[in-house]
Amino acid sequence: QETGRMHGIVNDLLSLSATEAVEHILPHEKVSLSSVLTDIVKVMSPKVRGKKMSIRLEMDDELPEIRGEYDELYQAIYNLVDNAIKYGRTDSAVTVRAECRNDRLRVMVHNMGTPIAAKHIPRLTERFYRVDKSRSRDMGGTGLGLAIVKHIVNRHLGELHIESSAKVGTIFSVSFPVNPA
Repeated sequence: QETGRMHGIVNDLLSLSATEAVEHILPHEKVSLSSVLTDIVKVMSPKVRGKKMSIRLEMDDELPEIRGEYDELYQAIYNLVDNAIKYGRTDSAVTVRAECRNDRLRVMVHNMGTPIAAKHIPRLTERFYRVDKSRSRDMGGTGLGLAIVKHIVNRHLGELHIESSAKVGTIFSVSFPVNPA
């Protein structure tokens, strides 16, 4: 078990290092985020069933493509969905929603679970930062997932927003320009 955890840390550090190395270079491919999201939901469906949860994908019709790199966008959103499942309440739903507004394509990942205190939100994207160290270790993960998300989102000229409350749940949203300069 510890070997697997160390392997995960090494892989995440390599991924983070690779992303940081090219963070200043805007990708040139056109990527369909609807394809990225559909692929992630398919892969995650068995995991949510195993936790007695459900996953919903809601998308606007005709989402535009964005400039990006498929594998990086997949990894960033996968990390958000994985966290939503990991820290979501059993017998609840994880909702992944995509919409285009004001020339920005926004993806929101929502769950109902223990809310994240406001004092922790600014530090969530720091390497190895954990809100509850004892609980996080039991849940798996390396403490690098949100740092990776932040760097991938930055590379794609995007923004990451986090909100959390007992009433609304936790929402991680990333938005990307549809036509970056």
